[in-house]
Amino acid sequence: MIIGDLMTRDTPLLHPNDTLEHAVKLLRKTKMDGLSVVDGTGKLMGIFTKADMMDAYLSAADKSENLENYYTRKVVTVDVNTPLSEFERIVKRSPVGNGVVTDEQHNILGLFTKIDLIMALLKEAETLTARLNAVYNAMHNGLIVVDKRRVIEFINVSGEKMLGLKQKELRGCLFDSVFANIDLAPVLGGDNLMIGVKEQINGVEILYNISPIEREAEITGAIIIFQDMTDIEQIASELETTKRLSEILLTVLNIAYEAIVVIDDQARITFVNEAACEFFNKPEFNLMNQPVDQVVENTLLPRTIKTGMSEFNDIQVIGGRRYLVSRMPIVRNGKVVGAVGKIIFQRLEQEKAFAELILKMENELTYYREKTKQDKHTITFDQIVTNNKDMRKLKKEAERVARGISTIMLNGESGTGKELFAEAIHNA
Repeated sequence: MIIGDLMTRDTPLLHPNDTLEHAVKLLRKTKMDGLSVVDGTGKLMGIFTKADMMDAYLSAADKSENLENYYTRKVVTVDVNTPLSEFERIVKRSPVGNGVVTDEQHNILGLFTKIDLIMALLKEAETLTARLNAVYNAMHNGLIVVDKRRVIEFINVSGEKMLGLKQKELRGCLFDSVFANIDLAPVLGGDNLMIGVKEQINGVEILYNISPIEREAEITGAIIIFQDMTDIEQIASELETTKRLSEILLTVLNIAYEAIVVIDDQARITFVNEAACEFFNKPEFNLMNQPVDQVVENTLLPRTIKTGMSEFNDIQVIGGRRYLVSRMPIVRNGKVVGAVGKIIFQRLEQEKAFAELILKMENELTYYREKTKQDKHTITFDQIVTNNKDMRKLKKEAERVARGISTIMLNGESGTGKELFAEAIHNA
């Protein structure tokens, strides 16, 4: 706020040769405490105030006399762009209650009074109070304000909810009568702050800090800021869980023999595991925050961010050699925020030999199965015909265990069909 926002504009002007009667009538009409006096060119010469009018009356001046001998020549002038804070200092130093506001060319724009300042300061105080209350009530933490007599002046909305108390019940009460376990004396006495103190109020365990309110080196009250310990403990538990999961994930990624590279939505590397550092033969700090296409030859990870599509076991040439590469997008709230790339570069020969061995075994198994079918008459469970309820149940159980790889022992008297069941189980 500047003086231009406070002054009274478009005030009438007086001249030294104007009569006292004319000046008094203008003062009464405008209800101003003073009016500017200017010469014929509009240059400021002084100010005629109500005090000057009374001095003229006491000196028995005639109303037809001009102002020449009755106006005040010492005038306080202030530039129209002067900030309110500077204007306040000027008014406090000034013995007069009125002043003239001018522009850069010293043209008269209006008048100011101490009343104008008081009204402006009251308005500013109301605005600041409203803003402060809005900030207090927007806080997640509870807050209580007390004066130097320990009288509660304010509690915010979060504090009301946390403690189950209402401002209309607390305001004006002595703090000690409501919160008997909290001693404000050390803070109001100016000894120290109180930080991180635990206490139970109305069945709620809280953690609170108390700070003094100071004005001109004098403690005028205190602010108590507090938090429900349940919230803090829950947050701490969640952080601990997140930390533990992060450590587990990091360990898993680092023991993997695949090189893993994670990038953000700008295609910059945000994570590499130990295998990746080994693959690129670079330390982690030389890879982090680098554009992935400058680190990984022929990489298609930026394409994964654009398409949002996963690709598995793709062949990619890096450093003149072919590797198996998989790419997957990282999606959060339906938006691709990064991508993960995996490069298989270790034990490829062993894995290839193992895959060939499995294929060979499967081919041999198929061959012998076909040969068995050709060499003997195959007995199946369908060829064991019965109407007996228990026997049908036994067939189902035998079919079930035939799927396993464990040895099966059949018990029964001679002639009950153990050999048929054994061959049906074997063939199944």
